[in-house]
Amino acid sequence: MKLGCELFTRTSKGILLTSNGHFLYDKIIPVYNEIIELEKELISNHKLNVTSEEKRLELNIGTDIFHYAHLLPIAKARFFNEENVNFSLEVSTSQDISQMLRENVYQVFFSQRVLPKEHGIIHRKLSDEFMMIALQDDMYKDGMSQENIISSYPLVQYPRQNVSSVVDELTNYLISRKLNPIRITLPNVNDHLSIINQGGAIGILPSSVKKLISMHNYNIKLIPFVHKGEKLKVKSNAYYLCNNKDVFEENILPLLGDSE
Repeated sequence: MKLGCELFTRTSKGILLTSNGHFLYDKIIPVYNEIIELEKELISNHKLNVTSEEKRLELNIGTDIFHYAHLLPIAKARFFNEENVNFSLEVSTSQDISQMLRENVYQVFFSQRVLPKEHGIIHRKLSDEFMMIALQDDMYKDGMSQENIISSYPLVQYPRQNVSSVVDELTNYLISRKLNPIRITLPNVNDHLSIINQGGAIGILPSSVKKLISMHNYNIKLIPFVHKGEKLKVKSNAYYLCNNKDVFEENILPLLGDSE
């Protein structure tokens, strides 16, 4: 059996777990079990007056173990093996995520704001206190119009009230917690979880969202985070949604025009 890597091997003593297999059962299976319990809850509370297609989309949150192939390199990343780092899950149905996108409610990335949670609690929705901003040193914009910059370049989410000091606050957040999220990569957009770490989040889109993106023509891109010394550059996975031009022109374009 393979799950992105070999989990079992056949020996003279029978089928045994490989080192990757042991890792999966130690770290990933508890995640899988938590998702199964959530799906049971969703199914038991699900209204019956929907079509089969709607029901399938709403409840497809990745309980097939095959869907977790891409979680293995994430869980093995140094970022998640730091001392005293705990992370829990946020799982949204396709209906939830579609509504969040329509209402401009975004996932939070490395926010100073502590979300009201205990380890293992599932978060269904985040408030609209958060907006998108761009870090100046991530932009290569020579010869490009403002419209092209908005439509083509990735933006980083951060609390609205901290826009003026985003670089310092974000850098201090990473340094104070000794976080160094380098190369936390996902091969596909079609992944299922948001991993919540100490009140911040690294976003992994929920199941069925790839279909939603295609269906509604949402403008979502992935980029990586890299923290180097005292300078943060956006070089790993994050998402942005460009459907509120007025907000971007008022709050983001001035940032794009600032010098370092």
